[in-house]
Amino acid sequence: MRYHRVLFWLAWALLLYLHFKLSHAAIVSRGHPPLPPEDFTALFIAPLFVGLPAAFGDRNTRMRGVLIFSMGFAAIYAFAFLNLNSPRPHIGHPDGIYGIIQVGYIAYFVTVVTLYPPVLIAIFFLERVTGDIVHGIVSRLGVLAPRNDGSKRG
Repeated sequence: MRYHRVLFWLAWALLLYLHFKLSHAAIVSRGHPPLPPEDFTALFIAPLFVGLPAAFGDRNTRMRGVLIFSMGFAAIYAFAFLNLNSPRPHIGHPDGIYGIIQVGYIAYFVTVVTLYPPVLIAIFFLERVTGDIVHGIVSRLGVLAPRNDGSKRG
């Protein structure tokens, strides 16, 4: 069914948007007063939900989603980490994301490339564990989840 694929990519896009919104406080933090612990912890909440798109995708589509959206997660982490590691007041405070890219675009792209492998491994592991659980529950209920065995029967 075609709508499964649309729902799958929409779920990943919404998850990436959630990650951006949760990380926004760290991206635009001024540096003083220090970032509250709950805002720093929010950086790591959205990846815990990477199994939810599995309700709409088969195994091949799920792996494509992990490969593509791990780069998005790494890009958001790079914004947050570059801002939090810059001198006070942090560069992301007055100008946000554009300030971080304008001041250190080379450092940003190097950070994204450096963060991509560990983020990919973490997202892959979380998606496999939670995604298989979610996919198993949804397929037992007989709704939403396409078959993983490659057959076209519905």
